[in-house]
Amino acid sequence: MQRSHIRVHIHFVWATWDRLPLIPAGLRDRLYAVIRSAMEKHGCEVAAIGGMLDHVHILASIPATVTLAEVMHDAKGASSRWI
Repeated sequence: MQRSHIRVHIHFVWATWDRLPLIPAGLRDRLYAVIRSAMEKHGCEVAAIGGMLDHVHILASIPATVTLAEVMHDAKGASSRWI
């Protein structure tokens, strides 16, 4: 059986509620680890994660077997629950 070698590279950006500064610098590394873990469960390869007090950027490679909505639902949900 052939395997798909299709991958989509995408830049995700999302903001906090009302763009409030809710992501303190001291928690960013741990928050990014939570987001990375949630995305890797879907087989995503995260190239970079960063952001500011009010938003997050992710550059990732997404396999053809999952939808963008699934990946973001779990990544945003994991980050929200962790915070």
